[in-house]
Amino acid sequence: MFLATETLELDVTCYFSISRVVMQLMGMFLMDLYSTGPFLTSSHTCTSCPALPPMPRHLKRKRVASNANGSTMQNGTSTVDKNGLEVEVKTGDLFVTNADIIAFSVDEKLNGPMRDALARTVGNTLFEEAFAKAKTAHKRSVMQGEILPIDLAANPSLPFKFAILVVRPLAPHLKMAYKAILQFAITKNLATIAIPGLGCGGTDVCPTVSSGKLHDVIKEWQGGFKGVPKQLTIVDKVDFTVDAFKAAFGMGAAPSSARRPRRSPRGAVPAGDVNATPEQIVRASTAAPINVEEIDCSVCMESLREGNEEVVQLTLCGHQIHYNCFVAYLTNAQRRACWICGAFFWRPVGNMPQGTMNHAVIAGQSLPGHPDAQGVIQIDYSIRGGVQGPQHLRPGVHFSGTHRTAYLPNNDAGRKVLRLLEKAFECKLTFTVGDSVTSGAQNVVVWNNVHHKTSMHGGPHAYGYPDPGYLERLTEELASLGITEAMLDE
Repeated sequence: MFLATETLELDVTCYFSISRVVMQLMGMFLMDLYSTGPFLTSSHTCTSCPALPPMPRHLKRKRVASNANGSTMQNGTSTVDKNGLEVEVKTGDLFVTNADIIAFSVDEKLNGPMRDALARTVGNTLFEEAFAKAKTAHKRSVMQGEILPIDLAANPSLPFKFAILVVRPLAPHLKMAYKAILQFAITKNLATIAIPGLGCGGTDVCPTVSSGKLHDVIKEWQGGFKGVPKQLTIVDKVDFTVDAFKAAFGMGAAPSSARRPRRSPRGAVPAGDVNATPEQIVRASTAAPINVEEIDCSVCMESLREGNEEVVQLTLCGHQIHYNCFVAYLTNAQRRACWICGAFFWRPVGNMPQGTMNHAVIAGQSLPGHPDAQGVIQIDYSIRGGVQGPQHLRPGVHFSGTHRTAYLPNNDAGRKVLRLLEKAFECKLTFTVGDSVTSGAQNVVVWNNVHHKTSMHGGPHAYGYPDPGYLERLTEELASLGITEAMLDE
C-alpha cells in the first residue's frame, strides 16, 4: 500500500543512558549529535532529566512518507516496506536505463519497434544469436501474456543484462506478465528491473489499468521479495503513462484526461486498402507537423528535432515519427496501429496465403452452453500450399496447405462473430505459415492467434463447447488485431 508524504519533526526529550552530570558537562558535545539519530526517540519522556536546549532548525530531522498502508516516498520514489521493493517512476528512455533486467511488449511473432530498437542497441548479430538461443531454450511457442527472457550479458557495455519480451499483453494478461517478470528476477537473484507501462502502446491498454495491475501484484505478493529484486523502475516516454503510474503508487494526482494522447473513437477503424504499399499508407494517414513536439522517434530512438530526416504526424492521433521509420514499421507490422497509443489508422493486414472461407448452418444440431441457438454454424476453411514469400518465416521454402472446420452457435452472438471472422479472413489474419506446436511439422499453414472451436463437444481442452465467455474472448482478440464491430457497418 502506498502513502502521501508528510513531514514529521522529532522532539528530543532525553538521553536514556547518560547521567545528569555527564549531560551537563558534555552539553556542547551532545548538541553535535542531534543530527545523528541513535540517541533520539519521539515517544520517551523523563521528568527527572533536565530539558535540553531547543534543536537548531538546520539540524531538525525529517521523516518521509508514513501513511497507514506502510510505504514511504521521497523524490518520486515509493518503497513498499512490506515487501522491501523500491518503486521509481520517471520519464525517459528504457534502453539507457541502468538495470539488471529490462522488459517490454512485442507482438505474437516476437516482433515490434521496441525489439528492433533493442537489436540496434545491442548489435544485430549479438542480439539474433541471443534471441535464437532463448527461443530454443523455451522449447515451444511463447503464448500471449507470457515472457521470453534473453540473456545479453555477453555485451558488458550494455546497461542491462537481460531483456524480457512480453507477448502482446492485454488487460487480462497483465498481472500474469508482471508476476512473471518479478519471478524471473527472483530466480536469477537480480536486484533491479526497468520496464515501460506494459500494454500501453501497441495493445492499447489504458495506462490506469496497467499501473493498477502492477500495483496489485506488488501489494498481493506472497512472502515478500526479501531483498530481490530491490528496485523496480517504470520508465516511459509518454507523459500520460508516467503520470498514471505515479498516481497508482501515491506519487501524485491522477493524470488529467485532457493530457491523455488523442485516440480515435472506440472501435473506429479507418477504411484502407489492405493491398496498399507502406509508402501509400504513410502518405494517406499522415501530414507534415506544424511543430515537432516529441523529442525522439519511437522506432529508431533518434532525435526528431535534429538532422534532415523527414518527420510526419499521424492525422488520427497526432503522434510523430520519421517518415522512413514509419515505412519500415509498416513493412514489419501487420497491425496498422499507432506505435504509441494503439489507435488504428488503417486496416490491418496479415500474411495468410490464398484460400477460401465458406459457412453453412447445420439444422437439428446444438452446441452445449447455447440452448437459444437455432442450429450450428459450420465454417470451412481451405488454404492452398505454395512457396513462402518474404513476409513468411522461411522465404523461398515450400509450405503445405490445410483444411480446417470450426463451429459457432447460430444465434445473434454467433452470427456477429461470424461476420467479424469474415472481416479477419479478408484482412489475411486468420492463418499464417509456420511450425505446428501440436504436431511439430514445419512449413505448414497454422492458426494465427484467432482461436476457433474445431469441435462441437469436449470443452476448452478439446477446443470445443461448452466454454462460457468464448465468444466475448474471441471478439476481444479480433479487436486487438484491428477487427472491430465498427467494420460491420461498412
